Amino acid sequence: MTSESYNVALLAAGGAIMASEIVSEDGGWAYSVARPPGHHATRDRAMGFCIFNNMAIAIEHLREKGSDHFLIIDFDVHYGNGTADIFYDDPNVMYISIHQDPKTLYPGTGFVEEMGAGDGMGYTLNIPMPPGSNTSDYIWILSRILEPVKDEFKPSMVFLEAGFDAHKDDPLANIRVDEEFYTWIGSYLKNERVVAVLEGGYNLEALANSNLKFVRSLMGLESPIEDGIRASDPVKSVFKRIRDKFSEYFKI
Repeated sequence: MTSESYNVALLAAGGAIMASEIVSEDGGWAYSVARPPGHHATRDRAMGFCIFNNMAIAIEHLREKGSDHFLIIDFDVHYGNGTADIFYDDPNVMYISIHQDPKTLYPGTGFVEEMGAGDGMGYTLNIPMPPGSNTSDYIWILSRILEPVKDEFKPSMVFLEAGFDAHKDDPLANIRVDEEFYTWIGSYLKNERVVAVLEGGYNLEALANSNLKFVRSLMGLESPIEDGIRASDPVKSVFKRIRDKFSEYFKI
């Protein structure tokens, strides 16, 4: 924290608001490339490098203008506990997070069993990935979860908490994806109305290369890998647990 942290955090929240307004009014996609990140911040607490929850602020801003029914996909390597907490009982915001198994990484929450509360039960879906999971594992499990959930939930807009610290060269975690994953997720969502907000990523070269692939794929200028997509047995076990838990809510 410095004397300028508060003012810079206001700018980051404002960037998320502006990106959401652009997509709400014009369609397409927009990306707020700003720091500090936001997905660990709760309604009343800053934590984990995050001062304000930029995405939640942008969503609440759109709600004031009459929009609703949002899907959040968080692919930062850490669970976005703040975002999940803010919308935990809200059936109009579906939060999906893929992250390293929280038994092995900060913030220590984000298990499959954390599924929401009250009216929001079933609208938080956590995908805790075993350390060492790679691009193929990520694509395999997300391709089996995102499509059926998206088809049933029918969001008016997709928000991405775009963290790049799952990259194999990032120093803070033990997931092994490479730039091809970020190409895949951008390409998969390029025809949706997408608001992306930058979250983690702490190896500057990996962060730059991954962001380039991600943006180019949203533009339709990069094609994802299609062959050789398979999952390890531990990842298949995670998928089975998710499918069993969510069968009451979504046909995964």
